[in-house]
Amino acid sequence: MATNRAQGGMEKQRGEALAQMHLTKILRAYILQTVAEVPGYKALLLDKDTMRITSTQFGRTELAEHNVVQIERIDSNDSKEHLELKALCLVRPTRENVTLLKRELRQPRYQSYHLYFTNLVSQMHLQDLAEADAVKEQVQQVQEYYGDFMVVDTHHFMIPVPSNAVLINPKAAATVGASEYEAVDRLVQGLSALFLALRRRPVIRYQRTSDAAKRLAEGLYALTYKQQPGVFDFGSRSSPVVLLLDRRDDPVTPLLTQWTYQAMIHELVGIKDNTVVLTSTKVPEQQREVVIDTASDDFYKKNLYNNYGEVGLSVKDLVDKFSQTSEQHKQVWCCRTVCFFFCLDVV
Repeated sequence: MATNRAQGGMEKQRGEALAQMHLTKILRAYILQTVAEVPGYKALLLDKDTMRITSTQFGRTELAEHNVVQIERIDSNDSKEHLELKALCLVRPTRENVTLLKRELRQPRYQSYHLYFTNLVSQMHLQDLAEADAVKEQVQQVQEYYGDFMVVDTHHFMIPVPSNAVLINPKAAATVGASEYEAVDRLVQGLSALFLALRRRPVIRYQRTSDAAKRLAEGLYALTYKQQPGVFDFGSRSSPVVLLLDRRDDPVTPLLTQWTYQAMIHELVGIKDNTVVLTSTKVPEQQREVVIDTASDDFYKKNLYNNYGEVGLSVKDLVDKFSQTSEQHKQVWCCRTVCFFFCLDVV
């Protein structure tokens, strides 16, 4: 009964997130369902991309609240057995990951396996996994949870591309190499997962003068309207417009310096996967890596797009509140000290 209520609560939260198109809540709901629906102590197996995707949404402490006691890369080549744990495999449905899963299933190190793919899985990959699991039969379930993208904040996302230099470097415009096709294919996969998560089929518009934007539009159209039309059929839901533009035709924007809080942090220090690394020797080593997230940092959420002057006023208000609180604590401490000495005198 408790499990059913929890699942019902997660479905309600996901429905609200879909109505708001709240990317953070949608992705967190997928990952939360992955780690929460299996009872007992668990190990979370991730690939290099899902490790980044998960780490931007959940910390180890929060995962531990759902009995996830071990986090491991699926390509770590660890041969140690953990038969007391259930393996939750959250990976992208790539050929490399399927090969690693097949190796894992032929020589299982965990009590059981629950497979969660972040995108559509081909029948060929499912057949390969079934054959690898035929002897031991350790796989308990196979699910598709569409989270093949990274969420930066509520309405912004990014797709981890191995190298985006080939798409934005003008020298790469003349010659189309294999790496550019790989980057476009990865973008198609990430965008398709995004619209599956939003449960909407997009209307695609692209920049006609850009070959890269055209290839991306054609790939996304082929997948959503020709190869998998039934999967992307969500009935009467409204169709959002996805507009594909080429950064090479906008050389000015990257040169501009925005005087807003988030932009200044990224410009002066650098933000990667919602994490800021402070390299100054004046900062203690244990405090050099700072996670900035709108879900856990109220000051960052409030001042995300505020300009330099507004951020300064917010800092002043924060310092004043801290000083006031400290003064109140100091007064309380003084009262307690007086009472303590008074009691000693009486005794």
